[in-house]
Amino acid sequence: MTDQDAQLLQLLRSELDALGMVVVPFPNELHVRLSTLEYIKVRLMDGRLECEPWVKGIPRIRATWTLAMVGSAVIAALLRSDGITPATLAVSFVVVMSMVFTGIRHLLSDNCITRIQMAWLNCRPRDGNTETMSVDAGAPQRQLDHSRPAAPVAQTRQPSPERRTPR
Repeated sequence: MTDQDAQLLQLLRSELDALGMVVVPFPNELHVRLSTLEYIKVRLMDGRLECEPWVKGIPRIRATWTLAMVGSAVIAALLRSDGITPATLAVSFVVVMSMVFTGIRHLLSDNCITRIQMAWLNCRPRDGNTETMSVDAGAPQRQLDHSRPAAPVAQTRQPSPERRTPR
C-alpha cells in the first residue's frame, strides 16, 4: 500500500464515520461493521477500491454455500431416517428461515458496499487532480451544466372527448 493509498483510506474512514457507519481501522484496510455479525473489508490497491463482505471469519459466499449444503444435508438425513414428523418439519423451518436471514444479510451488505462506494466517489482524486473532495459543508460542490438543453419531459396523453364511451 502506497502512502497516497493510506491517506485516501484515512480520508475514506472519516467520510464513513461522518455517514454514521461503524468503522474499525486496521493497518492496511478498514472493516465496516454491520449489525448482522458481518463486516465489509475495505482495501485500496493502487488507487482502486476493493470491498469484500465477510461473515464472522469467512468470506460471505463461502458461508452462504456452507449453510446451504449443511442445511440441505440435515433436512435430507432427517427426512430419510424419520420421515415427515413434527421434528423434521421444525428443523426444515429453521433451515429455511436461516436461508431467508442469509438473503437479508446479502441485501444489507450489498447496500453497505454501495454506500462505501458512494463515499469513495466523493473522496478519490479525479482526472489526475491530487485534491480530494469531501462531504463537508465547505467542500466544493459539483456545478450543473446549463449549456446543454434539458431532456424533454414525457407527458401523459389524456383521452380525447370523442373516444370516451358513455356509461
